[in-house]
Amino acid sequence: MRYLIVCDYSLTFVGGAQSALLRQAAALVSQGDSVAVLAPSVAQAKLPAEVLQIEPPNFRVAPVLQLPLFRNNRSLRRFCASIIERFKPDALITHSEFGLAAAATTVARSQRVLSMHVVHTFMWNTPAGSAPLAPIANGLHRFATGLVAPRQKLARNPMDSALRNMTLATALHADVAISPSKHQAEKLGRAGVTGVEVISNVTEASSQSCSLPTGPTLRLAWVGRFSVEKRLEVAIAGVEQAQRRLAEEGLDPNLIELHIAGGHERTDDNHFWHGILKPDAVAELIRSCHALLLTSLGFDNQPMVALEAFSHGRPVIVTDPVLGEEFGEAAILTETPDAHGLASTLVELIKTNIPLEAAVSAARNYSASTSAVAHSQRLRELVEFRTGLRKDVL
Repeated sequence: MRYLIVCDYSLTFVGGAQSALLRQAAALVSQGDSVAVLAPSVAQAKLPAEVLQIEPPNFRVAPVLQLPLFRNNRSLRRFCASIIERFKPDALITHSEFGLAAAATTVARSQRVLSMHVVHTFMWNTPAGSAPLAPIANGLHRFATGLVAPRQKLARNPMDSALRNMTLATALHADVAISPSKHQAEKLGRAGVTGVEVISNVTEASSQSCSLPTGPTLRLAWVGRFSVEKRLEVAIAGVEQAQRRLAEEGLDPNLIELHIAGGHERTDDNHFWHGILKPDAVAELIRSCHALLLTSLGFDNQPMVALEAFSHGRPVIVTDPVLGEEFGEAAILTETPDAHGLASTLVELIKTNIPLEAAVSAARNYSASTSAVAHSQRLRELVEFRTGLRKDVL
């Protein structure tokens, strides 16, 4: 199978979408598929040599967001058409909702190449003060993509609703919308996207499960952006409350350690701040801990760092009931989504590690379903089915 993977985001910064793209490309070529990646700074990304790397034409970068800016115009569509004609993909896979992805999808559909859009988040969450910017964001997205976004009320904050409608417009523009998680697929279905396919993101091929660290101390890893929706403050407050409760009960408060990666390093006697880490260092940090801590609420689809944890045999402690249901026994759900509920769960884990041991086994099983083999096979089946349907219609 031949895949052209497209993303508007620069691959020099590895966020969730970029990480999913890079792992997908590596997984597909490892299974004998041919892959080309069209994205800004793709030559600087860590990709297998078998992947054809294609830099998009000249573009500007938004100064604050550091987002490459593309417009779905005739020139960009001609460029995308030349790539499709040269590479001859069986399917196009897009990982973003802006001009480059829109242009590639428009061309793919005109050339009867199956277009598939991976939705990385339909749960945009922005500060309340951003609401007045919603009309401007709508106009800029339409200018860049040529798509008219729906006007559904998908969130209380007008800016959140606008962003979700932009995601919705991109999903509707493609032949197939793909959601890595069931709960997001259900939200897309309720918004009007028919036939959403649930295909998990893929675990890094080099990941290997390993035994938990020895010793009585519960070591927790928090890895992510220092942004409001990730709720780092809940992780810090929850751990500190748990430490105080342990002390009140005559136990050693140092039985819990919080290791934080992402953002700048800090000097702190209470927690370990590791700064921004490269992927290999993130893997090493996760392996050195007993569990990954995820404190987002109502935002995450399928965090790539959770798959990373599972691949190393590490469960996740989650504050979001939706993620708790999504990950099943591989997750330990806190009593409540706040710091108080997190603290209660951590104290219970210190007193008895039975829930942790059960979750470790489930994490390893979950990881098997996100392997390169499973991902490649699922995509192949989808492409063959959808292209077969198209031929029958024609």
